[in-house]
Amino acid sequence: MIKVSILYPNWDDSWFDMNYFINKHLPIFIDKLIGIEGFRGVSVERGLVGETSDSIPLYIASCHVLFDSVEKFFNTCCLHDDNIKKDMMNYTDIEPVIHVSERIKLQSIF
Repeated sequence: MIKVSILYPNWDDSWFDMNYFINKHLPIFIDKLIGIEGFRGVSVERGLVGETSDSIPLYIASCHVLFDSVEKFFNTCCLHDDNIKKDMMNYTDIEPVIHVSERIKLQSIF
């Protein structure tokens, strides 16, 4: 299984509307993914702090999409959808960083 992380860096003069992102943008994004073979889920995180409790987070927000494989994800072309890209200007001026990783299952020690 792979995880595609869409990361929004916390630049000094950037803005990010989490309410719009959660309530307007994500439903559009998820609608593009539902029913696509290999899609497994979406999660969102809001950055709270950085390395210390009084520092700013490195990322304002992140969105993580789970897929069975890299090929199945890139066959969706959801990151390059014109409607998705146009809607970004409604919640941020940040150019997101895309990171694709493989999930590795570890034996639980808890």
